[in-house]
Amino acid sequence: AFRIVMIGRKGGEPFVARGIVTEYRRPERLAFTFTWEEDDPKDEHETLVDITFRPHGDGTEMVFTQDNFRSDESRNDHTEGWNGSFDRLSAAADGTVLLRGIDLSGYMCKDAKRAIV
Repeated sequence: AFRIVMIGRKGGEPFVARGIVTEYRRPERLAFTFTWEEDDPKDEHETLVDITFRPHGDGTEMVFTQDNFRSDESRNDHTEGWNGSFDRLSAAADGTVLLRGIDLSGYMCKDAKRAIV
C-alpha cells in the first residue's frame, strides 16, 4: 500500500492519493490502484495504473496506462498531471530521460471491477 501527499503550487493545498500495488515484476512491470482522497469518501473513485518497461535500443521504453476514469474531464486532468510529472522527471535527469508523451484511456461503466475481469 502507498499514500502520496502533494502540495499544490496555488495556495499550498495538499492533494492526497493512495493505492495498492497489485503486481510488481522487476524489471518489466508495475501495476497499482490509484485513488484521490476526498473530503467525503463516497466521492472517491479508484483508477488502475499499469506501467510496463521494455528494452528499446540503448534505453528503455515505458508504456504507461491508467484507466477506469469517471469522466473525460477526470481523464484529461490526469493526463495533464502525469505529463507535468514526467516533464519534471526528464528535466531533473539532465537529458538522460527522453519522454515522448503519455496516453491515458478511459471508459464508462457502472461496475468497473467486473468489467475489467
